[in-house]
Amino acid sequence: MKILHVIPTIALEHGGPSHGVRMMATACAARGLEVEVAATSFGTPQGHEDPRRVWTYEEQAVRYRLFPRVTGSGWNLSLPLTRWLYASAGHYDVLHVHAPFSYPSLAACSAARYRRVPYVYRTLGTMDPWSLRHRAWKKWPYYQLLEKRNLRAAAVVHVTSEMERQALDDLGFGARTCAIGYGVQLPRAVQRSASETLRILFIGRLHPIKGLPVLLDAVAKLPDMSGRAWRLDIGGGGDDAHRAELEAQARSLGIAARVRFFGFVHGDEKARLLADSDVFVLPSHHENFGLAALEAMGVGLPAVVSDGVALSSEIDAAGAGIRFRDGDAGGLAAALGRYLDPTVRARAGERARGLVQERFTVEAMAGALERMYRGAAGRAVTTSDAAGTSARGR
Repeated sequence: MKILHVIPTIALEHGGPSHGVRMMATACAARGLEVEVAATSFGTPQGHEDPRRVWTYEEQAVRYRLFPRVTGSGWNLSLPLTRWLYASAGHYDVLHVHAPFSYPSLAACSAARYRRVPYVYRTLGTMDPWSLRHRAWKKWPYYQLLEKRNLRAAAVVHVTSEMERQALDDLGFGARTCAIGYGVQLPRAVQRSASETLRILFIGRLHPIKGLPVLLDAVAKLPDMSGRAWRLDIGGGGDDAHRAELEAQARSLGIAARVRFFGFVHGDEKARLLADSDVFVLPSHHENFGLAALEAMGVGLPAVVSDGVALSSEIDAAGAGIRFRDGDAGGLAAALGRYLDPTVRARAGERARGLVQERFTVEAMAGALERMYRGAAGRAVTTSDAAGTSARGR
């Protein structure tokens, strides 16, 4: 079975979607599926390759095809990608299209309809009410003119959580959804060094949706023990202007000396931060899954998450962390304060690792994806789908 993923970028600094598509592609290739990924070369180190040409390589049995985009296009416009999709979409059994409101996804859905190839559409939380309200002046017309048609013609709409499924149901597409979350390889347990300081970690994009101003307000409320009560490490790239705002907020709160910004982290540096921390925090206003929290729990960190994070209910129910109300700095401070006790956080860390081992393995994710693809491949693309005249969707 041949699967083609299409996403605007696979550069890891662009966050969970780019990381997630690599995980899914690799896991399905390990099951024997023939998997390729097509994206623009935006944000991806090119080495000695000419950025004006298509860059093709293989990694862990997955073939990647990266196409040049129009320089400076925030929409990731790429005419070479468009031409290739229209010529090649018919060679695959299913297209798995990621990231609405981007040119590559628009081109992929159009090419799939043109070639009568079924496609799975992964919405990445963009259809959630919070996301649709953000810059609604341009998102809502775009949704009505273009994305609704893409959703109507999809064989399956891939969501990663029940929270995301509900958002699609509210738009009239709930019957098409299939909920499959991420799975991670469980790493070896980490032996953490003893410390009198509560070492708090956030890893993710620096973007207003992540709720970092709330986190800074919260840690400023934590008790002080000669300046050694807590330390906050923030790992992630993104909006430089937003980072400057956060740094200014930390200075105004008098906590700048205990807040460290690391920029984008991955590989050994990311592993070191995870090993050198006591608790992970994800204060997002909206998170359609919460991959960063899942990875942190896999190494035994309890996760303090807002109720805007899709995984929050399962984390809270398992005792693998604490859920607090989105935007409530006092509630977040109280949750973090509970983990000043090393015994409490060690117990929660064990439960966090157990939750990942029980519910979120790579094998479970890959098996569910293959079943979804085989179901999608059995659904013929009809004339009404291609024309976007389905009755589903408001």
